[in-house]
Amino acid sequence: MSGFLGPSRRTIGWSAAAVVVLILVWLFEPFIIVGAGYRGVLLNFGAVQQQSLQPGLHVVTPIVQSIVRMDTRIQLTQTVEDAASHDLQDVHTTLATNWSIDPEAAPQLYQTIGTIEQILGRLIAPAVANTIKAVTARFDAEQLITQRDQVAEQVLTNLRRYLEPYHLSVAAVNIINFAFSPDFSHAIEQKQVAQQRALQASYELEQKKVSAQERVVEAEAAANAQIAQARGEAQSIVLKAQAQADANTQIAKSLSPDILRWRAVSTWDGKLPSFLGASAPVPFIGVDR
Repeated sequence: MSGFLGPSRRTIGWSAAAVVVLILVWLFEPFIIVGAGYRGVLLNFGAVQQQSLQPGLHVVTPIVQSIVRMDTRIQLTQTVEDAASHDLQDVHTTLATNWSIDPEAAPQLYQTIGTIEQILGRLIAPAVANTIKAVTARFDAEQLITQRDQVAEQVLTNLRRYLEPYHLSVAAVNIINFAFSPDFSHAIEQKQVAQQRALQASYELEQKKVSAQERVVEAEAAANAQIAQARGEAQSIVLKAQAQADANTQIAKSLSPDILRWRAVSTWDGKLPSFLGASAPVPFIGVDR
């Protein structure tokens, strides 16, 4: 009986030890996983170790060591700032900033500034606010609208210059919106309306000029056609007259006295005139000569 109870107690002892170990592992968590897109900051009794831990499984000494995870992915921060333009117009700017931390500098950033949220509050937000105010003051209100790309480029350049010493990278900035005072917005709207009306009036004037030119061209074409027709008709009359004159000349040349007498005899009806004046010739006198 005693031989049977001995192994059972030994088994129970090992099981109890295993349970205790599991409880200790669960309580002290010696295994810590750093996920993808993060870096681990190792702390020894709260002191920051300068080596950045890569993503993966890490073993730490319970109670002595701990790991703080720092997000190294690109962060999106949307900021709303009030500023003044170069022509002293109030500008309400909404800006989206994409930024990230240098993974290798994660321990230094945690030691000098803190977590990602603290970096955002202590560095990113003030830098964005100061940059927007500085860049906005270089442009007139209308230029902020018409030259938005240049404004965004200057904001990006200034932010990079400001944050680079802190091992922070700025990937891009996007100006979501510029909002102005109601009075200025109304003035801009009225100016746009006036410009549209001016463009419409200019367009209508050009249309009238085109129509007038078309009418001039049509009138010139009609006049030229009439002139051409008159010239044609005149030339036709001249040619006909010339042809008739030439024909008359040829006929006159061909009419000899004998032919004239013959034509007179051939056309006479044989009757003498019933009245002869003193000066009236007697027809065909001397025909037989």
